[in-house]
Amino acid sequence: MPSPFWSSQEPAGGGQTGHTGDDRPDATADSPTAPPAPSRGDTFPSRPTQDTHAGADRVVEGTVTVRGGESLWSITADLLGPEADAAQIAATWPELWKANAAQVPDPDLLQAGTVLTVPDSLHPSGA
Repeated sequence: MPSPFWSSQEPAGGGQTGHTGDDRPDATADSPTAPPAPSRGDTFPSRPTQDTHAGADRVVEGTVTVRGGESLWSITADLLGPEADAAQIAATWPELWKANAAQVPDPDLLQAGTVLTVPDSLHPSGA
């Protein structure tokens, strides 16, 4: 029984419809600008790929102001610097939370604009 979703007849023009499975109007099979499909081996960085280490620049009079999209983890990573690994960050971010528990009762609900006190253990060198 033939499928109701496609025809076994070849379309006019030699069988090429130009449809690539991508519904964007500018994507064609021959388009050099069409982005490659992600592969199963693609991974996503746990930290931004751009150099955003500005720990010393962010600490003002022993405080740091939360930016939109940040977490205690990301702020701790920024303060520790690019040489910090995940284990160091995991062991250290609770110090930032404990120092600010009065204004951040839930570490998963950090609001942009919140001014956090940076504990001495997290002060970037030179700050």
